[in-house]
Amino acid sequence: MSDNLEQPRASAHKHLWTITKIALAVALATIVLLQTNLHDTITTLQHASIGWLLVAVVAFLLNIGLLAQRAWHLLGKRVPFWVVLESTIVQTSVGNLVATGAGMIAYVSLLRQHKHAPIAYSVTSLILARFADVAVLSITLGALVVFWADSTPVRWLAIILCGGGFIGCAIAITTLWRHEWVIRQIRWVGSGLGLLRFTTIDRAINTLDQLAEDHSTTLIGPVICYSIATQAMSWLFFWACLQTFNLAINPWASLLILSFTQLIAVIPVQVLGGLGVFDATTIYMLGLFHISAISAAPVLVGLRIIFYLCNLLLLLFPLIEARLSLGSTNAREVL
Repeated sequence: MSDNLEQPRASAHKHLWTITKIALAVALATIVLLQTNLHDTITTLQHASIGWLLVAVVAFLLNIGLLAQRAWHLLGKRVPFWVVLESTIVQTSVGNLVATGAGMIAYVSLLRQHKHAPIAYSVTSLILARFADVAVLSITLGALVVFWADSTPVRWLAIILCGGGFIGCAIAITTLWRHEWVIRQIRWVGSGLGLLRFTTIDRAINTLDQLAEDHSTTLIGPVICYSIATQAMSWLFFWACLQTFNLAINPWASLLILSFTQLIAVIPVQVLGGLGVFDATTIYMLGLFHISAISAAPVLVGLRIIFYLCNLLLLLFPLIEARLSLGSTNAREVL
């Protein structure tokens, strides 16, 4: 009886949280748009550099290839690479155009259609890859704040984000090495505090246990290397987009801004590819480097357009592949 009552309540909370995230995205996006006007935005778009735009597109596509290669490696290469590439494309596009959770669901659903796909691996590999990304971002942001931009007003917030990232990654790595002992201690603490009665916490502990069972410590090095490469491509895309619209900014400053916003993205308050949250945070961070909101807002509108168009173009690949497969099947039936 209690389970029947808990499910509608959980569903209502989930819908309320989704509505709250959408409202936050719209509110912050509106604040950003109020910093510019249609004339300035059109002028900025008209003076876009085609060369830098091509660099941004190439960086975006290379990043997708690296993400697919990492997923293929984490899946033990049990699935054909083209299947993993298609799943990664759909996951990235849906995650950036709708929500990260929706992208993960799409990724697992596509892999489920392949008879050799290890579904448990597919879920835990996404989590392991996320931990690696957080570790790389934490190190990058920490190094930039300490050695390059130690006077920025976000110094302490950056340190807190880095500390949280390091703690999470340390738990994940320790769990991989001694997962039975770690899970036992976590369950003991959770039971003592009465936290295990919450379904979300119990599910999180089970997922962490599954993560440790499915992956060995030998994967840590390659996954970190892939994360470094994907974050480098993400920075190149971001930097090229800024240069497309002739925004004068130091490369190190752009790396600090991107690392900061991507660590913020780990907090589940974003939808529609970080709409509003990313833009407002970026405008604030650019202001720390003496770039006014009036100058930055049209550039961020242009960046958002490039970002959405790249993700929409990505979806053409699975659509074309599905069309070709259907045509091939019909041809065989005719023969």
